[in-house]
Amino acid sequence: MLLSFVVLLILSISSAVSASETHHISKRQTSNLNQVGGQGNSAVSQLNPGAGQNNPITGQVNPGAGQNNPITGQANPGTGQSNTVSVQVNPGQINPVQNPPVPTNNPSTNNVVQTNDKRILAKLIGDFGLEMSDMIHQNGEQDTVVFSPLSIATLMTLLMAGMGQQSNSYFETLMLLGYDKACSPNPCDETVIHQLYKDLLSDLTTQNNHVTFSMGNRLYLQSESSDKQNGLNIFGSYTKIAKEYYKAGTETLDFFNDPFGAANRINKWVSTATEGKIPQLLTDPLSPQTKFMAVNTVYFKAPWLKPFVTDGTIVKKFDTGKGKIDMSFMTQIMGLKGDKIDELQATVIELPYKGERYSMFIMKPEGPASLNSVLQMETALTPENINILIDRVKAKQPLPVSVQIPRMRLRYRAYLKEIIGNLGATSMFSVVNADFSRLTSSNHTILDDMIHEAVMDITEEGTEAAAATSSTSNRFGTNIAFSLDQPSLLFIHDSITKVPIFWARIVTPESI
Repeated sequence: MLLSFVVLLILSISSAVSASETHHISKRQTSNLNQVGGQGNSAVSQLNPGAGQNNPITGQVNPGAGQNNPITGQANPGTGQSNTVSVQVNPGQINPVQNPPVPTNNPSTNNVVQTNDKRILAKLIGDFGLEMSDMIHQNGEQDTVVFSPLSIATLMTLLMAGMGQQSNSYFETLMLLGYDKACSPNPCDETVIHQLYKDLLSDLTTQNNHVTFSMGNRLYLQSESSDKQNGLNIFGSYTKIAKEYYKAGTETLDFFNDPFGAANRINKWVSTATEGKIPQLLTDPLSPQTKFMAVNTVYFKAPWLKPFVTDGTIVKKFDTGKGKIDMSFMTQIMGLKGDKIDELQATVIELPYKGERYSMFIMKPEGPASLNSVLQMETALTPENINILIDRVKAKQPLPVSVQIPRMRLRYRAYLKEIIGNLGATSMFSVVNADFSRLTSSNHTILDDMIHEAVMDITEEGTEAAAATSSTSNRFGTNIAFSLDQPSLLFIHDSITKVPIFWARIVTPESI
């Protein structure tokens, strides 16, 4: 059985044609990482500016490695290193006393620093993902949601590199992605953030014999040769950051004279990058006012460590909470790790992929099927206690479990302008306040919208290796059963960096 997952995020920037908006400054408060009731009590690891560099916000030279920081009074680590203070969890919804200790390795000092830095970024991406999921529901989405926090955060950080560093656009984005909290009390050195993304993305997309994981970033610019008056002059300093840290290629298109051709060209690249999973993202012609588009794709395909047999499919009901639908369920008896989480009134199981670096975790609430029970469970989660749950499950001994999972497709497409704006980042969309002065010399450049599309397929493939493994698993007898037959949460997790790659709220799956 293979799981394939595709995410596409696209940004469109155009010239502003009016200036009649009211000035807006985000009222979103910087939340403190010291939280109560089962959430992380963190004096957060800090992203430190490089030694001897001028900070664009403070105008002061940052202290070098080993020098005293005038704000904290403590010795400052070198560029890319972190001040790591212990993270504790207060008793609350998830009791840390019940959790076994997490095994730790002791590699060289440099490796420890790199791992800690990536986990800082993973936590910020996790925070952002949970906020996004909550806001998607608040905006009225009552059905299945699947998205990649990693994809959206990556492209927004790339976009942030083009914003004026004294602008509302910049500070709102900094706050939305949590970088202000991670750097506090020191000002952020943006280069460190980009370097962390470079290291994280390089780690995640390293060639793997079992799992296909690829991320693509591409910038599309209005061709000046086709439209000298409306062409967008992108600064070389911006494209250098995009290429060096995010491996983003650039291409010029004629949005003004040939919006159909431009859309077709982008669709072709997206289809290739997602191996045909998203063949036509742009179904309508682009606006001739479009000046710049940034596209991010994520493609993930992985075989289960313990596959399902192709002839073990049964038809049964999936209860959406509003009605029951017939679904084809893949069935298998296999040794799995799981746990009943009384604090969340839920059951969690782990379905690892080959190589066991990546795993899918499914959280199914107890009681009658309903969207509300999933939302209540999701509200209680934080990146800290998600990692605690994962550690609890991984510390368990595998038991033979009769597993039933729908053979399904999860699909979600959204325009994120309203969602991102409701989370506090509005200026980038504003004719009055948008500031992309580090991206282009062109005035009146605003972000039109963000289009996010994700497709997740969960199917079985009758490979020889899968048949051999599954026949061994079928020798077990069991009275433990897990059936994904009602609204639940699903996420795909990297055990090394702890980054949440994909997040899904299953309400009405699509049968395939």
